Amino acid sequence: METSLYCPGYLAITSDTGSKVALLKQHLDAEEVFSNHSSSMKLESMRSCGVGFHDWIARGCPFGPLEITSGPSAIQEVSVVLVEQLDLKSLMRIRGELGLHAGVSQLKNLPLPATLATMSYISAVKTLAELDVNALVIQDSKTGKKLPRNVNSWRTD
Repeated sequence: METSLYCPGYLAITSDTGSKVALLKQHLDAEEVFSNHSSSMKLESMRSCGVGFHDWIARGCPFGPLEITSGPSAIQEVSVVLVEQLDLKSLMRIRGELGLHAGVSQLKNLPLPATLATMSYISAVKTLAELDVNALVIQDSKTGKKLPRNVNSWRTD
């Protein structure tokens, strides 16, 4: 398998001895497991298995039920956008979770809507689920189109 040629920056960690391959990003802190079809190994066709590496192993290394099968690509770059003013406590949580360097007062005075961060789609979904703040939305970085923040709205089990 020529993973480095077709999915640079990723390491194939196993396959289902059929058509699916599990991949992990080649970073020391990489946690999320992705799957791809072995005959089309492209970054655009990668889908998140929806769990971190250790959880994925504990669940028996599934390629099926947790695999995202439709909707935006898990690795698509998106923007996390603040669309409503929030109280200082909420802004402090957002600042910490997103690793923002701006002060809370700077965040409070941003003209809205304000792009706070860019990241992969699946990371944005997980981050927004953790924060549970309705004033944040996920937008396609290229088109500005609002994307679902709930994986269940486009995942199939």
